Amino acid sequence: MAEAALRLPAADLEQAVIDAAAALLSDQQIILNLPQVDARAMTSRMNAVGRLSNMLAQREKGKVRQALLELGLALIVYPDHIDASISRRKLAAMVDSSSTEQQDDGWRIPLVIATSPDRRGRNLKLVLGSPPSQQPRVNPELIALLRRAEAARQRLLQPAGPTKIADREDERLARLAFLSPDIVAAILDGRQPSSLTPRRLLKQVNLPLHWNEQKTALGF
Repeated sequence: MAEAALRLPAADLEQAVIDAAAALLSDQQIILNLPQVDARAMTSRMNAVGRLSNMLAQREKGKVRQALLELGLALIVYPDHIDASISRRKLAAMVDSSSTEQQDDGWRIPLVIATSPDRRGRNLKLVLGSPPSQQPRVNPELIALLRRAEAARQRLLQPAGPTKIADREDERLARLAFLSPDIVAAILDGRQPSSLTPRRLLKQVNLPLHWNEQKTALGF
């Protein structure tokens, strides 16, 4: 079976790199950790960093791309993360108004690009940025289903009379009365996965008894 293709929009990746470079330049400690210079040169450095930051903020693509090339940008995209870095020596040369054509000495400064893999569908998509925090979505139908499940369990536990016949609907519902407390709490708080619907929950004929396995089966 062929491996899933990795999809990542080039424009989004470029903007993520620019944002990461801007964040790096805003970190004064990064500049202070460059090869030491005297106070006057340090002032000049800070002014140069300010101009470079402004250029990145204006998002003039041509100038930004050229600056990143001069900084020795290295970029490797993996299925679950992105490795990006610039040359420390070339950054020092740029902010000192020296030539950036000198050889990279191997000392790299990482660019932080937040990512999260999305494996839905046939292709693998690497989403740029941290996963958005999920807002609680209380589903009254799911909560009602849990209540019905508990009521069905109670009915099945009642002593069997001579005319009592097991109700298949109660048997099907009662299985859901043995969900993990964590799953029940998540449903009551509205923190269940968006894919967990009453219909899907009812279709879990062979719901595992082990609580961790239940979470996996239901998408937690």
